[in-house]
Amino acid sequence: MTDRHLYLDNLTGLLILDMIFFVHVRDAAGVTEGVVPFLANLMCFFMAWFFFKSGMFYKRERFRDRIRKDAGSLLLPYAVSTFFTLVIYYVFVGHNYPLVEVAKKALLDIYLDEAITWNAALWFLPSLFIVKALANVCIPRIGSVATLVTALAASFLLNRFHFTHPIVFGNVALGLAFYTLGHLLKDIQFNKWVFLTSAAGYLAGLGFTACHFFDFRCNTVGQADSYPLVIVFLLAGIITFDNVFRKCFDKRIPLLTGLGRKSIIPYTVHYPFIVLFVKTLSPAASGLSEYSFWLILSILTALCITTAIWSASKSALRIRTAPDKRPQKP
Repeated sequence: MTDRHLYLDNLTGLLILDMIFFVHVRDAAGVTEGVVPFLANLMCFFMAWFFFKSGMFYKRERFRDRIRKDAGSLLLPYAVSTFFTLVIYYVFVGHNYPLVEVAKKALLDIYLDEAITWNAALWFLPSLFIVKALANVCIPRIGSVATLVTALAASFLLNRFHFTHPIVFGNVALGLAFYTLGHLLKDIQFNKWVFLTSAAGYLAGLGFTACHFFDFRCNTVGQADSYPLVIVFLLAGIITFDNVFRKCFDKRIPLLTGLGRKSIIPYTVHYPFIVLFVKTLSPAASGLSEYSFWLILSILTALCITTAIWSASKSALRIRTAPDKRPQKP
């Protein structure tokens, strides 16, 4: 799987939009009923999908090379986004507190929740970094099946005994399970019978509400949910959407394709702006309906994301077109 697949870019774009507007903005606006929560439930597998997709491209590498490559693509954006968010927080809120206290709170948040409160969505980046490092060690040594079984057992036990903090243990175990599933099923998932079985299971799970609540970050499900059943339901959703998009949407779709290819930008910048908008607009929005507030937050967040992508594109263009000022060899 060395070639770029447009259907994966498009599905990435769709699930990024789902995460931002149907999960994070929805939660911030307090929307609990209607079409937005329904759409969020329809794609509740979105976080598992990102680990699964990464596993589809698993390739054994030297451990040092794996760490160096992922440090640049995952940990560097994490560090830059965390610093950027802390600046926003300090300018608008944190200046009321001693700088030492702000730093202590940030470090405690990172230890317990893998990210500072004002950009809680960043937890995924260090978790994927750890998952890819573990997979690079475990899969060649004990095999893919043993890695999958071990990861599933660990995630189940951590959930069963309510071990939720530090959250890194639970989501890394679950992330490694879906990463390994992506590696194992990267081709098998497109078998006709695997697709039909998964689609039937996914639709049945939607009809009977197999998943009332799922939080990948904390490795938790709803009280009325069965943890193993939720995992199967998520996998069925992943395989169903992968097949549908590969069959119908393996082509350039301007919004989704572009957003999918630049997904790191909206992913890293959206959350602090949502928090900031909620803190500044909540008093004025007290008389608005939940959906009206959701719409306002969505528009403002979309404008910030668009500006961030445009700014990044302009910067990249300037770098590519800058003249080479190095002295020429005679």
